[in-house]
Amino acid sequence: MEKGFLLNITSIYRKFKEKDRTAGVFYHYLSLLALKYIWENRRNEGSPLPEKDIPKELNTLFRDIPFTGTAARLDRIISELGLVNRAFERLFGNISFVKWVGKDQTGSRTLRLQRLTEEISDITFGDTAGEIRRNGAGVGYLLEKFAEENFHKSGFLYTPKSLSTLMARVINPTGEDQLYDPACGLGNLLIQAAAESGLPGRALHGAESDPDCWQLAQFNLFFNGLHEAHILLHDSLTESRKTRRIWEPYDCVLLHPPFTDAPLLPVVTDRLPYLLNGASEAKNSRSRSVAGAEEDFLSLLLRSLKGSGRGAMIVPHGVLFKMGSAAQVRKTLIDHNVVEAVIDLPPNIFYSSKVNVAVLVLNKARTHSDILFVDGSRLYEPDRRRNKMRLHHIDEMTRLYQDFATVPYLATKVPVEQVQQEPNDYNLTVRRYVWQPEGEGRDIFALRQELNALEKQLQDLHQQLDRRIHDFAGEG
Repeated sequence: MEKGFLLNITSIYRKFKEKDRTAGVFYHYLSLLALKYIWENRRNEGSPLPEKDIPKELNTLFRDIPFTGTAARLDRIISELGLVNRAFERLFGNISFVKWVGKDQTGSRTLRLQRLTEEISDITFGDTAGEIRRNGAGVGYLLEKFAEENFHKSGFLYTPKSLSTLMARVINPTGEDQLYDPACGLGNLLIQAAAESGLPGRALHGAESDPDCWQLAQFNLFFNGLHEAHILLHDSLTESRKTRRIWEPYDCVLLHPPFTDAPLLPVVTDRLPYLLNGASEAKNSRSRSVAGAEEDFLSLLLRSLKGSGRGAMIVPHGVLFKMGSAAQVRKTLIDHNVVEAVIDLPPNIFYSSKVNVAVLVLNKARTHSDILFVDGSRLYEPDRRRNKMRLHHIDEMTRLYQDFATVPYLATKVPVEQVQQEPNDYNLTVRRYVWQPEGEGRDIFALRQELNALEKQLQDLHQQLDRRIHDFAGEG
């Protein structure tokens, strides 16, 4: 992503919205950017729309700026695009420039729209396919900022790119895998999974109940080149109650559930065994007490996975140790050997919540019975607003998970029997298994970084010494 491009589109948006911060203003701005992206990308491989299918009016929109009828012209273009491709129908389905401008064709909104069209015509996503792709993905920065400003009071949690990257690497979708996120928000988990694994857009599936989030997810996926992704506008929990069958089992599920009133875990765990690997089929598939009517995100995740599927879910710390129904859930998951790992995350990594969380990794086709506990709670860079996990922190946690071995102070591989038995009694709290020293030597990761830096300095000194010896020998 070019810094200058990002500054340009941010500056244009600020002028366009003026005092109007409504979602409608932002969506219409993104729609114009999307039209410019389609037009500039038309001759490249992987273009959302080949040049032969480009509407004639779009071909001239950014060359011949009209001073009248701009809104109607834009509505005709997006209508034609929707007829050509269903993906554009979803992208622009709720957009109408004529309705936004209103009846007064000479009013302030009309003038703002004309100026906006002119300014967007002057910017470019790039001269090459690579530049266009990178700058398109950079539009996600605007989406992140808009989400921070507008959704922080409604329980919306923007999944940071670093956390999305970690979860994508842990699940590691490959080949023909089909990936699902039943509460996708802005679609960041799907986008990072595709970026890490190379999955095409058609392999990405999601659902989102909030219309504003759903609309932004459509744009986010589009600008990341994933226009074939299929995101439904519905409440996945409500839909799960309406059916008694597993709709489409997926190979991988990534889930960052909203921490609101929506149920995270089942209150009654009787149905869970039928969603887990190795459980017998229900004798009466019509029994609502057995099949269907799941009302929580964990059951929905398990229900959406194939018998060989794997999933990762962000959970508050309380899920790992609380008694009552939470303890029954942990017992069922552990006894059926689907808990692969628990990765503790740093504190305060979300903009709008200070809840401490971990990643619960589940695998329905495990061939061993060990659970890996990773303590990543200190792998972050402190920041005033929220702590940030940098790439080297993500690399470290990914390596610990992939090695699946005990590393002092960072990770512990524990036999499932040890987790089941006293004194642990199905407790999944990471610090219970990954021992930490007390006192000043507590930050083991910082010490490791310092050691790595010293080793590199020593290597540089050896190279300098070798060069001097070589020069001295040559002079001799």
